[in-house]
Amino acid sequence: DTLRLIGSTIRFTGITILILCPYFWDSEGLSERNQRIFLQMYMVIKALGLFFLIVGDFNFNPEIFERSDWKTILDVDIYKPNVYSTLTTSSSSVYDYMLMSKHLKSIFISLDPILTVPFGPHIGLEICLHSKPLSIEGKVICIPAPLPMSDFNENWVKLNDYEKLMLWRASQK
Repeated sequence: DTLRLIGSTIRFTGITILILCPYFWDSEGLSERNQRIFLQMYMVIKALGLFFLIVGDFNFNPEIFERSDWKTILDVDIYKPNVYSTLTTSSSSVYDYMLMSKHLKSIFISLDPILTVPFGPHIGLEICLHSKPLSIEGKVICIPAPLPMSDFNENWVKLNDYEKLMLWRASQK
């Protein structure tokens, strides 16, 4: 079999996200050939150790994926565009959707359909994510103790300029 996926990484401030775009075999559901595509993606994800998005033409509806073990193995949430069909030739076939690492849930904004595209019979998908993932606020599990700045300042003034420079350089590594 030929490799039926492409991938890339996107670098945000403080995080790199792997994007995989598979092209599953048509009308086969979770056949052995389609299972191999999932296995290939799983191996790439594990080898790189990155959070990821999988988006593309699954050629089967998300309910089939939902019932498989792959949802648990990959530890993903399913995101579908708000349309009845992702095919222009059908009124009720959602075959294009996204799987996303649960760890990325807080940066997700939307998955929007693009109805006018130069290819067919599928529609396009626009993924909107927060551009500064580290600026997202959430529940705080514990509040760290304040830094002992008074102790630091008291000791800092006792150092000569060379010692200060060496400590500053060491802190930048």
